[in-house]
Amino acid sequence: EMGERRYRRALDELERLVVQRLLELTKLNMSGVGYKLREKIRKALQARSEAIRKALERYNTAAKSLIPPRPTVTWTTVIEQVQLGELTLLQHSRQDIHALPWTQPLNREAACLYFKIKRAREEVIRRNVEIQRQVTFMLDNFNDYWHTIAAMSAEDPDLAAELQERLDYQVQIDGEIVTKLYEASRLPGFSGTL
Repeated sequence: EMGERRYRRALDELERLVVQRLLELTKLNMSGVGYKLREKIRKALQARSEAIRKALERYNTAAKSLIPPRPTVTWTTVIEQVQLGELTLLQHSRQDIHALPWTQPLNREAACLYFKIKRAREEVIRRNVEIQRQVTFMLDNFNDYWHTIAAMSAEDPDLAAELQERLDYQVQIDGEIVTKLYEASRLPGFSGTL
């Protein structure tokens, strides 16, 4: 009983440290993290690595002392699992989680697909709004050019001619964009307006 308790404590400590390392690695790879914070995280990762090594030694000692002995874990195995985001140390925790529905690969895959579909539907709604904004911007831009050219043609014909050239160029670009937007509007799920 005492050996089992020591094993559970070592397992909990190792899992805690590994999860903290995983979170720090995630934070380190986030965009928008400044240099000073990156350095702080890097130093924390080095300290955490040493703590994980010691916790790993305690875990392996406790795992060997059980009857029957639990499998031991190496530093390389733990780090690979952290990098993959698959921490399998939980398989020897207090309850058998293998029978739980979320551990089944098909259920996890179904959940991932569900959330991808949900996100895709949100993206369709967002794209409908963005397409309308782009069309409005192009129309407003054209009208601004047109009114400015009309106003400048009497005052400064050279400026009006330059603006007309730029407008012609912009109309060509906008024509390509409108073609792509029209193709997008023909896709299933499009509920916006052009």
